[in-house]
Amino acid sequence: SKFCGQKRGRMVTYDYLSDFQKMSPELAYVLGFISGDGWISRPDANYYQIMVTNKISDRIYLEPTFMKVTNWQIKHKVEKTNFRQDQIRFTISNKALINFLNEDLDLKNKSKYFSQKLIDFIPEHLHQYLLRGLFDADGGVYFGSERSFSCDIASNKDFDWTTLKNFINTKVDSNLIVVNYHIKHSNSDGSRIKANGFGAAKFLRYIYQDITKDNIGFTRKFIRYVRFLEN
Repeated sequence: SKFCGQKRGRMVTYDYLSDFQKMSPELAYVLGFISGDGWISRPDANYYQIMVTNKISDRIYLEPTFMKVTNWQIKHKVEKTNFRQDQIRFTISNKALINFLNEDLDLKNKSKYFSQKLIDFIPEHLHQYLLRGLFDADGGVYFGSERSFSCDIASNKDFDWTTLKNFINTKVDSNLIVVNYHIKHSNSDGSRIKANGFGAAKFLRYIYQDITKDNIGFTRKFIRYVRFLEN
């Protein structure tokens, strides 16, 4: 472990791995967020680290949830250009934890497909939090013309959506479709899984069913969903 503290003349090593094996709504959410927008050292790396980066304005939502799971190191990164916002970074350097995430939960391939091992690790009654974390990391809620409404989860062009589609379909029938698209500002291609209209509303109703009680996750996407219900 790389996180140590001094206690009465001896070094105390913090057990991050145990924290990631204590099941809770917060852990399910954090693992969903990591699977979408986290960076994890490769299994053969010389330096073991996990990092989650988000814009600084989301700190008020992420920090309470992340810190309930374990003792993350938190850094505020000031951007020196006008192209990006200041960022909040949550990091841990720990070999045992990184090996657990990469191998036991199969997150080493998270850029290729959604992990079935991760789904199996999370109890069914906490699946809403796993999907909420993923949606907060890589999802969006959109309003179009004539009161059209949709939501999606985005990834890279070659992402295999099969496992995630099947997982969501076991929870709610959202009529999911896969859409390929081009990202102009980065001149790259991506793909996304998308639900429209009432299919989108059913998916969001499932992942947000207890958010007013548990206060886990972003409120801005939930508020956009509530706006749809009110129209």
